[in-house]
Amino acid sequence: VRPELIAGAFRCAECGTESGAVAQQFRFTEPAVCENSVCQNRTAWTLDVARSEFADWQRVRVQENAAEIPAGSMPRTLDVIVRGAAVERAKPGDRARFTGSLVALPEPDGGHRLAFLACHADADGRDDEGDAFLAGLTRDEREELAAMAAGGADVYARLVASVAPTVFGHDELKRGVLLQLLGGVHKRTREGMRLRGDINVCIVGDPSTSKSQLLKYVAGFLPRAVFTSGKASSAAGLTASVVRDDETGDFTIEAGALMLADHGVCCIDEFDKMDLKDQVAIHEAMEQQTITIAKAGIHATLNARTAILAAANPVGGRYDRRLTLRQNVAMSPPIMSRFDLFFVVLDDANDTTDYNTARHIVA
Repeated sequence: VRPELIAGAFRCAECGTESGAVAQQFRFTEPAVCENSVCQNRTAWTLDVARSEFADWQRVRVQENAAEIPAGSMPRTLDVIVRGAAVERAKPGDRARFTGSLVALPEPDGGHRLAFLACHADADGRDDEGDAFLAGLTRDEREELAAMAAGGADVYARLVASVAPTVFGHDELKRGVLLQLLGGVHKRTREGMRLRGDINVCIVGDPSTSKSQLLKYVAGFLPRAVFTSGKASSAAGLTASVVRDDETGDFTIEAGALMLADHGVCCIDEFDKMDLKDQVAIHEAMEQQTITIAKAGIHATLNARTAILAAANPVGGRYDRRLTLRQNVAMSPPIMSRFDLFFVVLDDANDTTDYNTARHIVA
């Protein structure tokens, strides 16, 4: 967030005459001529900061939603300029809607670039979104929710059945995913230490057992969820990186997948294909739920309060029942200790199971 000059008050550098407020339009604008008829100064001006009017502004870079990308195209990005009360309404990782107009901003070299000037910003996944959702329900919908809450144990079974309904079976696995979506209880000790309440889940199983489908469902269902692949992700892409700002030239922090999924779920497919150095980079984020950076003169501790849903294939492609879980997955003991739940999914050669699965797909 940076200050923007809305109306500038100037003082003539030759005679000291104070001019009225000069409106600014995307570039620094000085008075055309001094108000003193004797001076007639046109170039030498001093900005009077005390009498000038400033407002907050922020440049937000938005990326096209993955579900709306045309076939064979890269996700497009656009710079959005938010000002005043709309500043910091959208956080990194939010799915946001901006209302405004497309403008051409002048460049220092004399050119122009397109940007979106937003007058209103609305982001999904805010803390008050649940209250707003309940306030928008009709009386019939409220009565239906009350009837579901009075159902007792039947509510839990119906919630489990609603998790990834296109996936047949795997009821125990769906229970674990449902508990992860609901989350645990964050605690703080008397000494001020924060204890993690999010649940980390790892799915280990044979190929073609709908592991990726579950991850895709969670990533598309939650407002704050990020889907990534272990082989195509680096340590900086998962945590955070330090980049140089194009406008100011200063070093800034660019959020990674775990930061973008703050207060959400980060889905990592092909977790066993990650390099060892990349797995080490997320140790702190999985337990302390923070990311510490000390690069290019920047030392910061960032929040990564996210639950991790990972999917991994066994060593050799198929799960060997004669071996232990530790021998079947290519993970180090420290990374395994940070997962709260492990689910083993097997592809048994059973005619009845295959028939029921095929009937569920066809139906």
